[in-house]
Amino acid sequence: MGEAFVLPGGVTRDVIDTVELCASEVITNAIVHGGREHQEEQVTIVLICAPSLIRIEVIDSGNDPDRMPRVRDVKPDSDTGGRGLEIVSICAHRWDHYTDAAGRTVWFEVKC
Repeated sequence: MGEAFVLPGGVTRDVIDTVELCASEVITNAIVHGGREHQEEQVTIVLICAPSLIRIEVIDSGNDPDRMPRVRDVKPDSDTGGRGLEIVSICAHRWDHYTDAAGRTVWFEVKC
């Protein structure tokens, strides 16, 4: 096996790949399920880099309590959808969500 690719600050390529994968899943969920009734509504992405972790927060206008983010029980032979938060729960150090005046925020952290 070759040397690990390390970005400045000690962040490895594996960490970046994990952040990209989890961000893709959470951002896609915000676009598809985020309560965007009008085209002008936005999805906001916040990136926080600390010495030991990277945190991504994705904020959308959704606040329907019946549509809160959750890991779904998807059967292996079923449709390909519904696995996004399962991927995040496996790959990220931790994740969660909350709702406030800005809408719904789904966040995750990946250790560096």
